Order: sequence, then structure tokens, then C-alpha cells
Amino acid sequence: MHPLAQLERRFAAQQQDLHVHQAELEQQNEALRQSNMELGEARNRYADLFELAPVGYVVCDEGGLIGQINITGCAQLGAACGQLVGRHFALFVEADQRAELAQFLDQVFRGLQVDGPPRLELRMVRQSGQHWDAQLECTLLRGGAAPQIRMVLTDITALKTSQRSAQWHATQALHLHEELQTFLRSITHDLSAPQRQVEGFTALLNQHLQPTDQMTDPVTARLLRNLSQAATNLGELTTSLIHFYQSGQSGEPARPLNLNRLVETVFHELEPERRGRQVVLTHDPLPTLTFDYQNMHMVLANLLSNAIKFTGPRPVARIHVGAQVEGDHILLSVRDNGVGFDPRQEQRLFGVFERLHSERDFPGQGLGLALVRRIVEHWQGQVWGEGIPGEGAVFWVQLPGALSAAQHTPPDELPAG
Repeated sequence: MHPLAQLERRFAAQQQDLHVHQAELEQQNEALRQSNMELGEARNRYADLFELAPVGYVVCDEGGLIGQINITGCAQLGAACGQLVGRHFALFVEADQRAELAQFLDQVFRGLQVDGPPRLELRMVRQSGQHWDAQLECTLLRGGAAPQIRMVLTDITALKTSQRSAQWHATQALHLHEELQTFLRSITHDLSAPQRQVEGFTALLNQHLQPTDQMTDPVTARLLRNLSQAATNLGELTTSLIHFYQSGQSGEPARPLNLNRLVETVFHELEPERRGRQVVLTHDPLPTLTFDYQNMHMVLANLLSNAIKFTGPRPVARIHVGAQVEGDHILLSVRDNGVGFDPRQEQRLFGVFERLHSERDFPGQGLGLALVRRIVEHWQGQVWGEGIPGEGAVFWVQLPGALSAAQHTPPDELPAG
């Protein structure tokens, strides 16, 4: 082949290769342009997310100097971006927390916080001097020439204000409780002695006005009886009020209580209230429960005393104490065959000084069931009653699971002579 022809063929081949390489280069350039466009869009989206986020974003170097801050962060610190970049973030933290912040940031830079993003609550100060509360969450950024920290600032002022308000109210409640206890001690000290004196002087006056050979004037005798009863009622009311406000606050530790023995002990202690009557107490095999003795004793004493009182008109009073285990709860019941009550009045049963029956027929202070409810609710339990007028009543006490061991003692019957 002629050399010129060979040269032309080689030139054509090189031209063809050049066209192929140009096409490939254009494809690569197009791919690069597409990648750059997507990268720009992603950068814009990130910038929008950074700038328009509802929380403050602040990027600081290891010295705590602000390098970037978004719009929300500027609003939180109370200055424009140009006034904040290059300044120390610690200047916007209350002075007494700056050392804590420095230690916290040092731990973040050294990677000592490993359980999730490190968090710190700070009391902040805007450039105007206004105070606010923030939660600071940090992330260590290692991609650049030097490590940086991205801070997320969340305004928790409303939450902290609510917490401080709740704490203040709790403190006030504690002070009120202490004042109430002081008041109750004052009542015990200041009223009990005069009340005993009134009772003593009334008894002496009654003896003085009764000559040996004739009875005292009936009107005087009745007035003396009323005076003595009023003094006794005052003493009982004072004692009941003290028991009510101290209920649920026993200093005794919880311990296993055999309810079989406790019910029998309480019933024996109530002998003066059932004297001269036929009162029969029965009970299921009762469990051993872990509660404090004083409060459980008061619950059973008031429920049994209530049953004894309202079975007064019955020739034979019958009271039964039951117990059921229901999942994680214990359900106790005290049932009687007394006068009962209107079920529509059930909500009034447990109110302080509430009465559903005449005081003349059934005397008392109206505090017994209120005291039971106070103790049971302190134990996070519930109490309610069911009654039918003329047929009796049953009171239920549901207690959280404090079952120690079931007692399989056969039911006892304790008649009172």
C-alpha cells in the first residue's frame, strides 16, 4: 500500500478514536454536572434545614468560638449572625455554669460521652440580659481540618418554669403540712387539759348538788349531764381529728400482719361498744398482708366499729369479714345486717363530718369512714360501700398486692355475751 494511503488510514482511525473519547468525555461531563447539581440541591436543602430549623444550631471550635449559627440560634441568643460568629458561646451562659459547660465540652471533644448524644441543661442569657433555659445536645464533627462541635439548643423555659412552680407548690404544701401538725399538737395540748377540767368540775358539782336525803333538781341534773356529755364529745372529736390528719403517715415500717389475729384483737378492743348486746363476728380465712400495723388497725377498727354501731337496732348483730385475692390486688369486705343506707348517698359516706343518719339515733363524729378512705388512698387502694335501707351494708377495701402468705385458718365465730 502506498505510504500516503497508510497515513490517511491511520489518521481516520485516530479521528474515530478521538470522536469516541469526546463522546465519553461529554457523558462524564454531563454526569459531573448532574452530580454537582444534586450536590448543590442537597447543600441547599441542608442549608434550609440548618437555617430554618425550629431549634438553635451552633457550630463551635475546640476553644468554644462560634463558627456558624442558624436563624433560630440567633434569635435565642438575641443578636444577628454577624455579631455572634467569632464570639465565645460561654458568654451567653450564666456565669455560675460556665465551668460546668467547659468541662462538658472538653468531655465531648475527648469522646468520653458514649451513651447517646451528650446533653446538658443550661441557664442562658440573651445579649439583652434576658434569662432563659436551654437543653444543650452536642455532636462531635471530625470531617474538617480541626474537630468541631455542633450544638443543638432547645428552649425548655416553659418546662423549667412549670417544674419550678411545681417544686414551689410542693414546698408550700410541706410547710402547710408542718403548720397543720403544729396546730394539731397545739389543740392536743391546749384543749385536752381544759376539757378534762370541765369533766372533773362537772363531776364534783354533781356530787355537791346531790344531798344524801333527796334527789337533785331534775333540770339541774339534766344540765349537768348535758355539760358532761358535751365535754366528753369535745375530747372525742379532738382525738378523732388528730387521728384523721395523722392517718396514712405512720412512721412504722411495713411488716407482715396476720389479719385473722388482727380482726380478733380489734373486735376484743371494741367490747365496750357492744356491751349488753349479742354481736356475732365471723370471717373468712384471712391472708397475711404487708402493711404498717397502726394504719391497718385503724382501718379495721373503724369499719368494725361502724358495723357494730349500725346494727344497734338488731336483736342479733351479725358481722362478716371477707377476703378475696384478685390478681395483684386484695379485696377485703366488712358486711353487716344493720340499718343499711340509701345507695344514692354512697358518695357522701366517706366525706368529713358527713352523716346519713340522725346523730340522736347513731352518735359519732362522722370521721370514721373518712379516715378509712384517707389511709386506703395513701396505700394507693380504693374503698367503697354498698347498702340497702333496712337490710344492711357492706364496705369494700381494695388494696394493692401486699400478700405475704395466705392463711388457711378456718373461719372463727366470736359471739359477744
